[in-house]
Amino acid sequence: MPYVSIQTSRRLDEPGKEAFLKKTSAFFAELLGKPESSIMLYLEADADMLFARGGDPAAFVAVKSIGLPRGEAPRYVKEICSFLESEIAVDPARTYVELSAIDRELFGHNGNTFG
Repeated sequence: MPYVSIQTSRRLDEPGKEAFLKKTSAFFAELLGKPESSIMLYLEADADMLFARGGDPAAFVAVKSIGLPRGEAPRYVKEICSFLESEIAVDPARTYVELSAIDRELFGHNGNTFG
């Protein structure tokens, strides 16, 4: 049920995208303590992005999930930034992360809500 959207100006070829998505799925499953079978990812690579008036690689990550604990937000952001830096060489200083806890009654899958 976690949905992760990653937009980055970093260019990835097709084999690179597939490998990155697989690593990213495993990373978020472990980070969030959720089964990998429930992780949905969206990746937009080679996006036109301008950050701090510069064109160096940048990224925006949105994580939406039921039960995201506020107290873990600093750790999540740090680990997500480190992951992007190590996997696709985007500097943490050029990465924004948005974490959203979703009400289970307002999130659905397979024709039903989780509430």
